[in-house]
Amino acid sequence: MRDFLKMVALDLDNVQNGEEIQIRKSCAIEEMTINSTLSPKNQCGSSRSVANQFYILCGTFNVNNRQIPSNSDFTEWLCPSTTQIPSLIAVGLQEIANTGNISFSQNDKIEGDEWENIINKTIENCSNVQQNQYKLISRVRLLGMLLFVYVERKHYDQCKLISTAFIPTGFMNIFGNKGGVGIRFRFHNQDLCFINCHLTAGDNQLEKRNDDYKTIESRMTFMHRENIPKWWKIDDHDIIFWFGDMNYRLAHPNEQVRQAIKQLSFIPLKEKDQLQCQIKLGKVFQNYHEPPINFLPTYKFNINTDVYDTSEKFRTPSWTDRILYKFNHEHYDVKSHYYNSSPSIRFSDHRPVSALFSVTMKHSHDENNTRRMEQKESSLKLATEQNLVKMMYDSLADPTINVVYNPLPNGPL
Repeated sequence: MRDFLKMVALDLDNVQNGEEIQIRKSCAIEEMTINSTLSPKNQCGSSRSVANQFYILCGTFNVNNRQIPSNSDFTEWLCPSTTQIPSLIAVGLQEIANTGNISFSQNDKIEGDEWENIINKTIENCSNVQQNQYKLISRVRLLGMLLFVYVERKHYDQCKLISTAFIPTGFMNIFGNKGGVGIRFRFHNQDLCFINCHLTAGDNQLEKRNDDYKTIESRMTFMHRENIPKWWKIDDHDIIFWFGDMNYRLAHPNEQVRQAIKQLSFIPLKEKDQLQCQIKLGKVFQNYHEPPINFLPTYKFNINTDVYDTSEKFRTPSWTDRILYKFNHEHYDVKSHYYNSSPSIRFSDHRPVSALFSVTMKHSHDENNTRRMEQKESSLKLATEQNLVKMMYDSLADPTINVVYNPLPNGPL
């Protein structure tokens, strides 16, 4: 094992920072994990603070490869009419305009900066928040998928162990036109994870969508490289918010769907919703929850109209854009206070969706909670050197991909 790591380090030592190299997928950023012994003290200091209750706003929008219109106003989407001020805001975009770069770089800032600017401006102009109240924790991009997470400035110092990851699920699980991007961090005493995804499209691609979810869920790995390397899988977190253009459709005749929409008769449509049906069958998103849907299907509209698709393909209207959540411990209570689309934003063939949640600690932070955190973190020891060897061996059949080398802070392995 040591010889293998030395070999990888030797290869990395021969390239410049930021240079693209070819290595086995087992060593790709989203796959490689390093076992380490973790303790609460070396992660967050000897003491922990606890946020007993806080609010989180999540938003998702497939922008259909459209440029941002000059008169764009995203207030309806990111500033819901509620009295609660979110401590955290997570915004996921899909199909942002492609700059022609087809690499796997998650930090292509050309189009991303434009979206970051308009989102910053929108958040700052919300009537219920003070200007410059939020600060960007992190951002991550994979081709058309982009994820931002913001925090109130007064809580910024309580965001620790920040890490990003991405998994492509396009052709051969290599192309990044479909897949997922994620951001994780510790907020006060809670390990939070936000996933933005774009799953396979098409009425008849249900199983491929399920496979996309399973690939992201099983393979996405977050790493934190300061001091002792640490790693997390998605399900290692206390609370997970998973959203995006999931592309699950209404398995119902098109004309009947449109007629039900005209009558605002959502109950029979929800029974035909592929996503909820697959969840009930236990095939995807086990133990995830979704707030009740009380808004019109968000796809597919004629551009700049409220009319569902009249093109030659005549697609069936569907709730493709969704926000789900999961909490992995009884000490937490997550409730939804708002879940809606934004019908006034019409420049895409999708409507954006947002949701506001409250997160409550049911119990005070005592020795039992401290012991729970210690047990959870020490469980990472299960990723032994043998497990790492097996992961690398199992992936030897994977094709070679291009990744961008950025060295560890302390130099090569």
